[in-house]
Amino acid sequence: MAEGVEDIFGYNRGNFMFDQKLRQWREYQEQNMRVKQFMLYREDMRDLTELTISKMDSYLMIAVLELGCCLDLLVHGVLHIHSVQSASDRVTA
Repeated sequence: MAEGVEDIFGYNRGNFMFDQKLRQWREYQEQNMRVKQFMLYREDMRDLTELTISKMDSYLMIAVLELGCCLDLLVHGVLHIHSVQSASDRVTA
């Protein structure tokens, strides 16, 4: 009787152990894929922040020039653009 029980439950043990190895390998692969996906997400976020920072650096120069013009208008009441042109005319004359 004991041999019959062993035959009934033991015939599939090899397949069961093989399936367990494959399941474990699949879980490790899924975990590795999740880690790589998260690393790609972090890289994308890093690229987006660098792009935003470079755009803001470009806008900074224009904002400083506009602020200078606004302060010139606020303090003197006129823009002194003609003085720059007249200075260049004096050099050529």
